[in-house]
Parts: sequence; structure tokens; C-alpha cells
Amino acid sequence: MSKRTIIAAMCAWLGASGCFFNPVDSDGDAAPTGTTSSTSASSVPVLTVTAGEPCDGGSCVCGDMVCGTHESMMSCPEDCSEPFCGNGATEEGEPCDDGNRVDTDACTNACTWATCGDGIVWSGEEECDDGPDNGPGNACGATCVINSCGDGDIGPGEVCDDGNDIDTDDCTNSCQPASCGDGAVWAGEEACDDGNDIDTDACTNGCRPASCGDGIVHEGMEQCDDGNDVDGDGCSNLCSVPGCGNNLAEGGEACDGTDLDGKKCTDFGPYAGGALACTATCTFDVAGCCKANGVSCESGAECCSGNCPILAFKCAA
Repeated sequence: MSKRTIIAAMCAWLGASGCFFNPVDSDGDAAPTGTTSSTSASSVPVLTVTAGEPCDGGSCVCGDMVCGTHESMMSCPEDCSEPFCGNGATEEGEPCDDGNRVDTDACTNACTWATCGDGIVWSGEEECDDGPDNGPGNACGATCVINSCGDGDIGPGEVCDDGNDIDTDDCTNSCQPASCGDGAVWAGEEACDDGNDIDTDACTNGCRPASCGDGIVHEGMEQCDDGNDVDGDGCSNLCSVPGCGNNLAEGGEACDGTDLDGKKCTDFGPYAGGALACTATCTFDVAGCCKANGVSCESGAECCSGNCPILAFKCAA
């Protein structure tokens, strides 16, 4: 309670006896600034009260008609006529009174002990406090801890929360249900998960490894993929398109690239060894094959033995 409030109350009590700020004294001169004088014809005793804000610390004097800091109804009933929260004295109806204006310490500005659920975040003790809105499913939990993914309580923005850090179960570490494309391989459900929507890479959009016959052309690995096991329908069972140059001997081709259809040099005429090849037109190339002994030759390069005698003109040992 300010000094001016007390003075006003006392003036109302004195009534007609007179109460004025900066009154005239008995000599007709103005009274000193900062005092209040009360006089009447019946010589009412002069009441002097210092104007201004409540006193503080050692300047508080009980009986100065000012209910100052650390004065209360109990310690100074002369100055204090009612309980006052914030005077530093614990009075009737107050669990505490620390005499400050800090609302986030152990004693609130309402002179009650700080507690979870009072709507005031107790500094150093609480992370949050939304009062009646604390509790499961809300931003601030029942113990005044901020709701977070992994605490086992499904809070705002979370679809699930299993309270663990296992990212491969049915609830991911981002508190969202496991799904194909989230980048985490769901154990027992997915074989792969690359976290993208590209269906032609090594992991399909069905979270399965790309393979010939899945109906999806694996980029850089397959020429075609018709998703069936019919080998003569335009896309082979090796996921290549019929035609010379696809490394697949098919459709009347003798060979194709590295596919020699199981043939070797010994399958052709006089040749006993060497390296059989396939031409660009998918026919066999025996230029790398060599002849057996006793077979006619023109030079030793034609013979597996490397010997073609001039007079005999037959490969010899």
C-alpha cells in the first residue's frame, strides 16, 4: 500500500477537521513541501506523515504510518492494516512471501508455492507449464516436461510413439508409422527402402529389389521387362530385346556377343582348340581357332602346335 493511499484514507477519516497537501502553517506561511498538516479550532493535534513511496530496508520504521517492505500486520499493526503479498512477510492466507516480483521462482507473485500445473514455468525446475492443459497428448506433459518423440506419449504432430529408438519397427524414430519410401527398412515387411519415388533403380517403389520379371525396367540393367516368363514375345526372360547385339543368342542367331550358344572351336571342322568368337552380325568367327596335327596348313600360325612343315604343309608336332 503506497503512502499516498494511506494519507488519503486518513484524510477521509479526519473529515472536516481539515487535511491538505502543502497547507498553510499557523504563521500563514506555506508548510514545508512533502508534509501534510491537520488543524482545527479545537486544536486537533498535528499529524505529520512523510509523502512518497513505501520505505525500504533499514529506513522502515514501525509507526511512520507507512506499511513498508518487510512490515506486516504481525510485525507492525500500527502501519499495516491488511495482509499484503510481496512485503516479504508470510501473513495469514499466504503459504510464502519472498518479497520480490519474480513470478518464476519458488514463490510466485501470488504468494503461493510454485507447482506443476499452476500455469507458470518454474525456472530451473520445469520445461513447460500450460496449467489445466498439461497432460497426455498435449504439448506439455503432466510432469511439466515438453512432449517429445520417443517419450511414449503421442503428442502434437505425432501419429505414434512407442517410446524406443528402434527405427525399423512399425513406428519410426520420427513418430510416424513405418511405410515404404520413408528411408527406413521396416523389419519383416520390406527388403529395401531407399527413401525415394524412383521405381527404376535398384529398390522399387514397392520396397523390393529390382529383378527381371517384376514388370519394371531396371535402368542400366535391363532392356525390357514385360513381367512374364514367355521367352519369345519380344522381351526375353533375361529382360533383353531380341536382336543381334544384345548378348543373347536367339531368333535364328548363331551367337550374340559373349553368348556362343555353348559352342567351342572343336565343334567346327579341323579345329582342335583356340578361342571361338562371334561377329557383329551374330555369326561364328573361327579366326582364333587352331588346327589339329595332320590337318593341312599354310603356316605355323594355323596349327595348335605352331608347326607347319614346308614340304608337308600339314600341322605337325
